[in-house]
Amino acid sequence: VGWAVYARIARAEVLALREQEFLMATRSLGYSRTRILFRHVIPNVVRPGLTFATMDVVSAMVVLAAMSYLGFGTQPPVADLGSIIAGGQPFLLTAWWIATLPAIVFIALGVGVGMIDDGFAARRKGR
Repeated sequence: VGWAVYARIARAEVLALREQEFLMATRSLGYSRTRILFRHVIPNVVRPGLTFATMDVVSAMVVLAAMSYLGFGTQPPVADLGSIIAGGQPFLLTAWWIATLPAIVFIALGVGVGMIDDGFAARRKGR
C-alpha cells in the first residue's frame, strides 16, 4: 500500500512538531486550532512528504526503465528509454548514440526531477 508510508511520515512530523516552541507560542496567543493547523502544522508536514514523493517518482522511473531494458516492460510498438537502450546495446561500437543518448536523457530526467524538488524545497523554506 503506497499511502501508508506517507501517513507514517506525516504522523512522525506532527509528533515532532507538537512540542515545538513556536506552536506553544501560537497556542498561548490564543490562535484557533484550525489556524494553527493550516498556517503552521500542514506546511511543515508537507515538506518531507513532497521530498519522499519525488524519490518515489524517480524510483518508479528507474524500475520502469529497468523492466523495459530486461524485456519485461512495454512491448516493441511502444517506445521506452529502457527498451531503446537495450535495442542499441549491440551497436555500441558502431553506432554508440543509439544507446548512449537515451541513457543521457534518462539520467537528465532523474536529475531534473531532483532539481525540481530542490527548487520546491527552497521555496518552502523561503529562500
